[in-house]
Amino acid sequence: MRVLRERDPSLAIKQANYREVFQDPGLSSSFEAAVIALPNNLHEDATLRCLQAGLHVLCEKPLAMNSEACLRLAREAERSERILSVGMVRRLVPVVTAIRKAIQTGLIGDIRDVEVQHGGRFTWPSDSGHYFRKEHGGILVNMGVHYLDMIEDWLGPLTPALYKDDCDGGVEANCDFRLSTVAGANVRIVLSHTHELPNSIVVVGTRGRIVADVSRFDTCTWRSSGGAGGTLQATRPFVNEDWPSDFISSFAQQLVDFMSAIHRGTKPQVDGYRAASTTELVEWAYDHRRPLQSTVARPTGRARPLLARGPAVVTGGTGFLGSKLVERLAELEFRDIRVPVRSYRSGANVARFAVERNLTELLSRESVEQAVRGARYVFHLAYGTDGKDASRVTVQGTKNVIDAAVRNKVEAVVVVSTASVFGHPKASRPIDESFPYRPALGAYGRSKAAAEKYCLIKARSSGNTRIVVVNPAAIYGPGGKLFTEFPARAAKDGYFAWIENGNGKLNYTFVDNVVDAILLAAQCAEAHGQRFIISDGVCTCREFLGPILAADADSLRSYSREELVKIEAGRRPAPRDFLRVLASDEMMTLVNRTPLLAPFKRLVAERLGSLYRHVGDMRKSLQVRPADSKRPEAGTPPVWLADVFGPLDIEFSAEKARRVLGWQPLVSLSEGHRQSVEWLEYLGLRPCGGGRSAEEACQEDSC
Repeated sequence: MRVLRERDPSLAIKQANYREVFQDPGLSSSFEAAVIALPNNLHEDATLRCLQAGLHVLCEKPLAMNSEACLRLAREAERSERILSVGMVRRLVPVVTAIRKAIQTGLIGDIRDVEVQHGGRFTWPSDSGHYFRKEHGGILVNMGVHYLDMIEDWLGPLTPALYKDDCDGGVEANCDFRLSTVAGANVRIVLSHTHELPNSIVVVGTRGRIVADVSRFDTCTWRSSGGAGGTLQATRPFVNEDWPSDFISSFAQQLVDFMSAIHRGTKPQVDGYRAASTTELVEWAYDHRRPLQSTVARPTGRARPLLARGPAVVTGGTGFLGSKLVERLAELEFRDIRVPVRSYRSGANVARFAVERNLTELLSRESVEQAVRGARYVFHLAYGTDGKDASRVTVQGTKNVIDAAVRNKVEAVVVVSTASVFGHPKASRPIDESFPYRPALGAYGRSKAAAEKYCLIKARSSGNTRIVVVNPAAIYGPGGKLFTEFPARAAKDGYFAWIENGNGKLNYTFVDNVVDAILLAAQCAEAHGQRFIISDGVCTCREFLGPILAADADSLRSYSREELVKIEAGRRPAPRDFLRVLASDEMMTLVNRTPLLAPFKRLVAERLGSLYRHVGDMRKSLQVRPADSKRPEAGTPPVWLADVFGPLDIEFSAEKARRVLGWQPLVSLSEGHRQSVEWLEYLGLRPCGGGRSAEEACQEDSC
């Protein structure tokens, strides 16, 4: 409302439940039409009320959550002689118009294949929490309907063949839908809210192909089978020739078309009957869904640990390890899983399960108290990632969680710390829990050490609440960034290298093995007041990364840290390079998640304030980054590689966890590699690469 008033102070704005608005008997005489942009499951009711009140309706997709409801609304629009238009705005994007015309004129012959791949980390400004609620549908309803409608508009009715997604009691965040046209063309739509995809539309015909970037709205490329090609664009996509060829203009054109249907009798681009056809495809998909990909590694020997069910709170539950823990709790049929979040914009990966996401501020005792009230278990994985309060969030936030858990008589609290609190001491024996605190990784390591010290001290007076700390080594596996996805992406992009031939030691642990340790810690009475190093084993960096890098491993150069420092010091990046990197999601994610880089962010904000704000506004306006920004130009690997994959000579001992918790790594390194490679293949990084530079901070994956 504030934004609307700022844009146009003359607007008459009323804030009310939409049902209250229809109590006004003069509604139909005061207004001509309504635009409905409510949460998905309210579209049907609101549309029906508007039509019955004599209003024309433009309803944001989906018109309704099932095809029967769409048909009822279509018939009601006919009965009341009102216009019912459905907001399928991607039909009006200039590049989509250009592709439609190219197909209609036979530019690339008979269509044989259409593939859409659209995905990236969810960034929509969703502050209400409605987006990931089960009643509103998942990514197929929210994004897929656009592409189903678009392709049906190009090629006619579609017949579904195979559908896979990752829904497990919540809403899907990833899906893969295979269909066919009446003429026999193959159609595939792949969508993701959690990871980067090629973000392309590829249409292949008997005489050529068309390739478009889903985030570039003006042009696409065409290549004939004979080698000719060029750029395609719509000559006049909008009613106003001065409008730019962008997404905003597409919405403006949608409103123009709606008013034209009302006053000139033109047919809506998408009416209720057309919406019903697309919704039938979504219904078929949900009725015939199969698992998208198995992310459960095959344990060797013993069965995985169980845990008696009860209300469970998982702070940091939207991260790599946290989401795996949530997944395991869901597999164990926990009925009450709560994931406190700082923003509803996060959590697409855990919304796949039947979880409750609540806004929680770790620095607020009252907020944390509300989050843990009534819980049997609290799993604390959250920590401060950015800003001047990062360390305070880690330390004070942990104190607030522990104190609230004790006050509420929670049965067990498991705090996930990091093996980095032990630092890199020179020792003649493996590092175990008796070693002193010598934290590595700067402020992050120091704050983690301070937080776990408080936990262990508090355990002495926590009554019946057990408090346990686990210290994982480098965590890898499907969904992992630093030790799984990043090396594969960076090697493809020319930004990865061996450090001293990869001879340094790497202490590793598979993500599911860490989850095992967390569950065992939650039920072990003897574990109270203790900390446990979790490490599957140790090998050289080359041995660990070889299967992940595959063919790229042998072609990588080797550097020493000193060589990388010298090369980096000699580089003089141009201002445009700085701006491009600053505006990228990778850099801002890295800065936001890495406490060590917080001063850099403050410096930019203070010294280049207007530029900083401009870049921020630019990033907010982007749905998916252009293809040109996906890959940095190949160059020298960053110096920090030497700090993570360098010639370290330390070895952690998990003997105490084996002895006290009964833990052992049920997933072997070979099985962990198999699962990781399968994940990389799903991301398109094996055999080909591309996309996101996953230089996420060590903290996220190694804890």
